[in-house]
Amino acid sequence: LEAAIAAVWREVFGFAEDSAAAAALGVHDNFFDAGGNSLLLVKLHSRLQKTLGRTFPLVEMFKHPTIAALAASLGAEAVDKPSLDPARER
Repeated sequence: LEAAIAAVWREVFGFAEDSAAAAALGVHDNFFDAGGNSLLLVKLHSRLQKTLGRTFPLVEMFKHPTIAALAASLGAEAVDKPSLDPARER
């Protein structure tokens, strides 16, 4: 999950995969400290939802502004929430 989130961060920031800026981006770097702003955050949120194939509130990005924290939050959320339609024996 961290790798997928990091790839989208690089894309939104405009870092080439093999650039020094992409290499310097760590999983504990704060989105805003790395140069992000609220407009980029909305763009990142949209792209992450498409890439991950799931929706989550934008506020999660403000609460967890690092790759590691967001991955942990989204990963825990996926584990904690039961399926909407659990399988039933017939």
